[in-house]
Amino acid sequence: MNRKSRQQLYAYQGNCCHSCGLNIFEVIERYGTIKRRFEFHHVAPAQKAPNYHNLIRRVISTDQLDELDKCVLLCDQCHNIVHAQNIQMRMEIEVRVADRSCRQTFVGQAIVDAKEHSITFLTNERPTVIPYRLVVARQSQTLVFGSELSNEALLPELIAELPSSAEFSIYEWKSGRRVFMGRHLDHENCELTQSICCDFMQWDLFGETPEDRVAWLRNGFMLTRDGGVTAEGSITATTKYKTSPSDRC
Repeated sequence: MNRKSRQQLYAYQGNCCHSCGLNIFEVIERYGTIKRRFEFHHVAPAQKAPNYHNLIRRVISTDQLDELDKCVLLCDQCHNIVHAQNIQMRMEIEVRVADRSCRQTFVGQAIVDAKEHSITFLTNERPTVIPYRLVVARQSQTLVFGSELSNEALLPELIAELPSSAEFSIYEWKSGRRVFMGRHLDHENCELTQSICCDFMQWDLFGETPEDRVAWLRNGFMLTRDGGVTAEGSITATTKYKTSPSDRC
């Protein structure tokens, strides 16, 4: 893997150790190199692909990012400690908003620091308990959680209903920032806009052929084939409805 490709993957993982917070740029500034200082750690070792070392060294691809999503970035010290302690842990989080609640159980590993009386929990699982406000046709407002938006049922249903609703928007519950919008264009097409920072829907962007992927939108980042990575901005795409107008009548 060349330097630019590894920098892209480090940026996708936050550019710091998920345990102690050691920052990649601080290490470069102090020592001039990060060789042997950071590793991608599989929180569930059984999920590690047999061809991991070859896969992680390739040019960016969907398979490579799928493998990386099984990992957390750790510095060499924390990586050695998590293997030495080998502590498996589960953590349950419940979020309550108004009269609704959502619960998620995370599976991961832990690092115990006896001197600081602290436990650092490590998981590659994304939170789905985040609350959002769903607004349909600029009128109806509903509280939904990330788990509902990630279950591959609600969003397709909202998109399919665009010919009658005309528009729907999804806003972060706390900040009020719009992170997703669907808009009806005509009897065949609709327009979808998603903020890059929003992580409940993944996109693979293609070039001239289905095999020619040029960018990936996932987990709050957009990565490009030329080594770019950003968490800013949004993406808009026009797509066709899966059913014909007669099927929706």
